[in-house]
Amino acid sequence: MADIPGSAISDTPPSAAAAPRLPARGCVLTDFVSLALVVLALALFSLQPLRVYRCGPQGASDPRLAQCVIADRWLGIVPLRERRLAGIAEAVYGAHVERSQTRGTESAPSGAPHEVLTTVEELTLLDARAEPLWSASASHTAGVSLQAIAADVESLLAGGNATPWVRWYVAWPPWLLGCLFALLGASHLSARAGLLLLARGLAPRSFERVLYWGPTLFVLALFAVVWGIALFGGGPPRWLAALVAPS
Repeated sequence: MADIPGSAISDTPPSAAAAPRLPARGCVLTDFVSLALVVLALALFSLQPLRVYRCGPQGASDPRLAQCVIADRWLGIVPLRERRLAGIAEAVYGAHVERSQTRGTESAPSGAPHEVLTTVEELTLLDARAEPLWSASASHTAGVSLQAIAADVESLLAGGNATPWVRWYVAWPPWLLGCLFALLGASHLSARAGLLLLARGLAPRSFERVLYWGPTLFVLALFAVVWGIALFGGGPPRWLAALVAPS
């Protein structure tokens, strides 16, 4: 029987023809870069965790002293490490300015140095013999300042506030970079994984948009929660303090 003119016969079933194509091998480099961005973001979050101070009076043993639990939280949620301090008799606060120079930018002549000033805060907790129990320094913080923490500890020691409190802070530049790196890397990797699932028939076509946008929206929502936690560090509500720094 002769073929009908203008018609074409295909042995490919419609479902296979409509299936998304697998990403080209040239995308392997993009996948590697995306994975490297995610790993770098996780490293930044680990090197600069949320630092939590939970302090209160020493108790009946010596009400003139204070005690603190200082903990690090990965992304403000996952416990990393903590240290318990007892017998705090004084909180010493200090600050200094560090100067650094960079080369000229578009708004400055080429080669002209540009001075950058960074204020570095320092906090030292001393015992009754003026021996240091804890020392920390920070700059570019979001949440609470070390000066405010020192003032709250001194208020405990002076008897002006006998109620235990929770404060926290984080260095925001590493967190901002970490969020950008994680978002870029996770967006590409999630889209790649979604295409692979669709191409192999492991997910229905109706889930295409969910697989493409779902992980990205989840990462955005997670970072919104994390930044919300960080910004409440100066005076968190009781329920949030109990969540971040359980007693």
